[in-house]
Amino acid sequence: MSLIKKTFASLAFLLACSTSASAAIVTQSDAVGSYNANAHTPDERVVGFRIAKGTRGFTAVTGHSTTYDQGWGANEPLFNYLYVSLRMGTVNLWTDIFARAVRAPDVQPLQPYQASANALSALNAALRSIDWSKNPNVELQVRSHPAPFPGHELHSVTPVLVASSREAEVPEPASTAMLGIGLVGLMLARRRKGGMAH
Repeated sequence: MSLIKKTFASLAFLLACSTSASAAIVTQSDAVGSYNANAHTPDERVVGFRIAKGTRGFTAVTGHSTTYDQGWGANEPLFNYLYVSLRMGTVNLWTDIFARAVRAPDVQPLQPYQASANALSALNAALRSIDWSKNPNVELQVRSHPAPFPGHELHSVTPVLVASSREAEVPEPASTAMLGIGLVGLMLARRRKGGMAH
C-alpha cells in the first residue's frame, strides 16, 4: 500500500472515530411583571423569544406563572388560559396549554409548566418542517386566550418561558486538529515522493 493510500486510510479512520459536539443553548423569555386581559382583549403575545435560524430541536421547554381569573361569573379555566405557541410570522405551527386561569379563594398558586414528551416531540416535528432558507421569523411565545365572556379577566404575574435547544453539530476541536495533521502529513508525503522521482 502506497504512503498516500495509507494516509487516506488513516484520515478516514480518524474521521469515523471522531465525535461531534452538540452545543446546548438555554434561552429565557423577556420579563413581564404582570399581564392583564379581559373578554375584549384579543389573542396576543405575552412573552417569548426568537428562535435562532437552523435550530434543530428543543430538549426541554419549561416555565411558570401565577395565572388567575378575577371575573364575576363562573370559573372558566377551559376558555381562559395562556398557551405556548411555535409561531412563524402570524401562523401557529404548534400549541400547548401553559397555564389555566383558575380562581383560588385567597393566594393564587404558582403554576409550573413543562412540555410533556409527546408535546416536545410534536414541537420538534413542527420545527423540522420549517424551511430556514426562506429566513422566516420564528418565535416561541406564551400567548393569551381570554375567555370571550363578559365578567371574566385573565391575569398573569411574572410569566416566564425557558427552552433548551441544540445547535447544529460541529466537529470537536480534537477531531479538527487530527484532520489538519493528517492533511499536512499527506502534503509532506507527496513532496517527498515528488523529490525522490527526480
